[in-house]
Amino acid sequence: MTRTARHLLAGSCALVAAGWWLGYPQLVILGSAGLIAIVVSSAWLLRQLRLSVQRTVVPTRVTAGEPSEGHIEVVNNGRHANPPLLAADGFGDMTIKGMIEPIGPGELGLTTYPLPTSTRGIYDVGPLLIARSDPLGLWNRTQNYGDAETLYVHPRVHAVSALPGSLSRDLDGPTADTAPQGSITFHALREYVIGDDLRHIHWKSTAHTGTLMVRQHVDTSLPHTTVVVDCRSSVHTPESFERAITIAASVVAASTATRFPVELRTSGGLHVDGLAGSTASQEFMDRFAGLQLEDSGSLVEVANDLAWERGGNSLVVVTAPGAGRDDLEAIALLHRRYDLLTLVNVRPETGSLPAAHAGALVIDAASPSEFADRWNIGLIQ
Repeated sequence: MTRTARHLLAGSCALVAAGWWLGYPQLVILGSAGLIAIVVSSAWLLRQLRLSVQRTVVPTRVTAGEPSEGHIEVVNNGRHANPPLLAADGFGDMTIKGMIEPIGPGELGLTTYPLPTSTRGIYDVGPLLIARSDPLGLWNRTQNYGDAETLYVHPRVHAVSALPGSLSRDLDGPTADTAPQGSITFHALREYVIGDDLRHIHWKSTAHTGTLMVRQHVDTSLPHTTVVVDCRSSVHTPESFERAITIAASVVAASTATRFPVELRTSGGLHVDGLAGSTASQEFMDRFAGLQLEDSGSLVEVANDLAWERGGNSLVVVTAPGAGRDDLEAIALLHRRYDLLTLVNVRPETGSLPAAHAGALVIDAASPSEFADRWNIGLIQ
């Protein structure tokens, strides 16, 4: 029952009661007409529509600002054309509404609507609700169709160099599709996935866990980049945090594009270690899409974790002057484990980051494009 119907019901009951009490049959007739209209209009929706409805999101992964659409396919399996229908699809905390025009018996109707993709994030699209109303607008009947789908809106990335050209690496880059797996240094044990070399199965661990486990090796000659993002709300504003995400995503994208190993860490404890390639690039971008400001976390904890690992060629820490002295000193101690340590200040208007040690690259970047320019120039020098 709509709000209009509830008001009509209350008014009609009042008229009937007043007419009966005061002896005015006209008021009784007028109130009765309103009650009859409510009853008759409800019968309009008793007929069950025989519809097959499917909603899809195309595509399910986009970069912020790129188009994505919801496609609603409706097949009328009934004997009569369906009335105009209202489609309401959830999108995060929003509701997107659209109209489905009448469709003849056995016909297929397609309705498309744009999804808002201007803001980075992970959004649940759905569930889809199809509603119809009687001609007087007194009743609505709503049916739920399908489950929710997930739309990933990735951050924009800017063209940056993967690593400085002075670092030692294979001049030809990776020489095969399997180069990131390598055969030089043991890295870790992981579960078997289709396509793994059966010669790398670790049978002792397989027997112990009951799951096929393989030895994962890395080619230590490939440049390895570690990117750390400070996600603390005490350090960032919402605007500076978005700049930090875009900058970090640009560095990661540069490494995955050249198929070099890359690692992502956040002050909140997120750790994603990828061997580059298209699959890793998508996984990283999905994680970037879901990053949010956090009330807890510490760069000291991240630095302590990195101190126990093998290090790498490049360590990039994206933060702001709000980071504490303990955080910066802990990061500075890692310079012996990395050929290049870069501190990126995404809030230069509030202060500067001190050079952690001689040779550290400190980049003040009020925008991602400014970072890209200074990063590329800094690596050439």
